[in-house]
Amino acid sequence: MSRKRSTDKAIPISVALPGSLVKRLDQELSYQASRSKYVANAIEHRLKQMENSAVSEASTRQLMAALHSRTDISKQLKTILETLLSN
Repeated sequence: MSRKRSTDKAIPISVALPGSLVKRLDQELSYQASRSKYVANAIEHRLKQMENSAVSEASTRQLMAALHSRTDISKQLKTILETLLSN
């Protein structure tokens, strides 16, 4: 029986890391652990942090402007936002 193919195929890339960082990483990983998987998980985690922090760090005015530009809000809410943003 053949193995199932991944729906999100891994793309090999080349990244230069300081030797001391690679040494620290290798000390943390078990012999069978994958550096690639570890790095991919770390990048995924950081990107999620960035997405979440973008909202929490935005000003109220920026959030209202972003909400105003959405197409899925009601006309009533859009009118209220326009009024508030024009002040």
